[in-house]
Amino acid sequence: MNEILADLQGDPRRRASDAARGFLYQFWRTVEAWIALAAEDVLFVEGAEDFDRVGAREGTAVQVKDDRASGSLTLGDPRALKALANFIELAKANRGRRVSFKFVTTASAGSERNGFGQEKGIELWNRCARSPFDTH
Repeated sequence: MNEILADLQGDPRRRASDAARGFLYQFWRTVEAWIALAAEDVLFVEGAEDFDRVGAREGTAVQVKDDRASGSLTLGDPRALKALANFIELAKANRGRRVSFKFVTTASAGSERNGFGQEKGIELWNRCARSPFDTH
């Protein structure tokens, strides 16, 4: 009986592979943040978001999502809108401290229905975030 047997055929929606892949992606992104952590900063895991890098006067909350299974992401997507709402609440709760928010995802940038011409809203948002002009 040295034959390799096939697995039992069940409902693929009940498999934990998506959840396990998401957990591992979050875990490794957290490890990456820990390795890159500045000596004066502290890393909080499962704090305000999946992990938070906090310094004396500022902090960055990071939400990590493995969204390969759900395809693309737009600014109007419920996941993006929820992340923005969470950031607004976080900023309100931490007045007097500069708070940043990063949404790290494996989803590709989708195109908005009534959007930004030929540009994808997520790509435009990311380009603005990398702008050398700091309003603070």
